[in-house]
Amino acid sequence: MGLIIKNYTVTGDKDSATVQALLDTGAGASFLRRDIAERVGTIAPIAQPQRFTMADGKETLTVDETVNLNVTMEGVSLFFTFPVIEELGEEMIIGADMMQRWKIRLDPEQEAVSIDPLALRLRV
Repeated sequence: MGLIIKNYTVTGDKDSATVQALLDTGAGASFLRRDIAERVGTIAPIAQPQRFTMADGKETLTVDETVNLNVTMEGVSLFFTFPVIEELGEEMIIGADMMQRWKIRLDPEQEAVSIDPLALRLRV
């Protein structure tokens, strides 16, 4: 499992902000804390609430809202829809879902983040 903490700029339809992001290969999903989501973007309800199981395998977290953002990482703007969490221990968690979508790779030893250039070629 890899963990890296970096500062990134997030941009929504309202504003931009620099946030501290935890990049966590052990987290299956990405999340954004509510106060940041409210500041930068329009929070939208989702059709059906989603439940996430926490690392302990017992606790669950229910999400019923998301926000669409661009995250500027390593000089590249990446679009992603983030579930919004009221009380999140980090400002932002970038999990395996976003890392897989954009082919983000972590080198925890060097605290380095890289993005596969092929992932940036959007295909329709």
